[in-house]
Amino acid sequence: MTKELETRQGSTVMFHLYGHVEASVGGETHSLGGERERALAARLLLANGNPVPREVLLDYLWDELPKSGVNLFHRAMTLLRQSLTPLGMGEALVNRDRLCQLKVPADAVDSRNLEKLLNEAETMDRRIAADLLREHLARCGGDPLAGLGDHRLDPYRQSLIELRRRAKLMLFRTDTRLGRVEHHIPDLIRLFEEQPDDTQIASLTMYALHTMGRQQAALNIFDRYRKSRQEIGWDVPQQMRDLHTKILRDDKDFVPEPQDFPFTDGASEAGEEPDATERPEETEQAQAGPAPQVVNNVSGPITSEYVLFGVDNRGSR
Repeated sequence: MTKELETRQGSTVMFHLYGHVEASVGGETHSLGGERERALAARLLLANGNPVPREVLLDYLWDELPKSGVNLFHRAMTLLRQSLTPLGMGEALVNRDRLCQLKVPADAVDSRNLEKLLNEAETMDRRIAADLLREHLARCGGDPLAGLGDHRLDPYRQSLIELRRRAKLMLFRTDTRLGRVEHHIPDLIRLFEEQPDDTQIASLTMYALHTMGRQQAALNIFDRYRKSRQEIGWDVPQQMRDLHTKILRDDKDFVPEPQDFPFTDGASEAGEEPDATERPEETEQAQAGPAPQVVNNVSGPITSEYVLFGVDNRGSR
């Protein structure tokens, strides 16, 4: 670990994108400055340690760059560095050769920690995985990027919300395998109310209710799930029809195969998930054609390096 990542107490600095953008050490929170400094920190953290051109950040911080915009930007960088210095991380913020960077490893950012755990949970002991998922979800309980009003952050907020949703489903799935589903039923029903056409959520909710002896409630979930799918022209997967049949027969011994449960709609859901900081619609653009050159409002695909902020970095390699 580099010197700037060591605090005076020997603890690791953790940066938070869930809730207010801030840092913490040993449970003690530390402000990263005013709204502009926090917005700057958020954008650099979302770059996953990659350098970001200053011009991109200027365009990101101001719809119309004021005459004193460059000076204001350098002032914001100075204030952010001052906030980082008491944490022993002043040198982690780099502003050199018109490139800016916050050298933070993945395990020093709450969202990246949650994503790493989500990717490893299947290979862990189930009880350990469930305990860690609960612990990480508790740390990631706030609204993503709270207090930052920039609408251009909305796609990142949605990606962070989706990451947390996936982690919740993994916890529900793990606890279901452990026979600990009763206390999850209210949360599952809440998620189902928000997304009644989602196969993963519906299958988990149905099975949890069935396990607790609430057969009719489980059948009602299926009926609403089927209707919501029909309304948007989607079929009901055969696995869901089979689950409905087993619940209809009140099959108490039915246990879904762990590797197949909760059910999905196939490759579109079972395939690789976007990075927590990726904008899904831009990931598709990246696959469909070449990345654009410098653009405004973060419309470029988030695939690597400067591309995170809409800049094609391939020519610099």
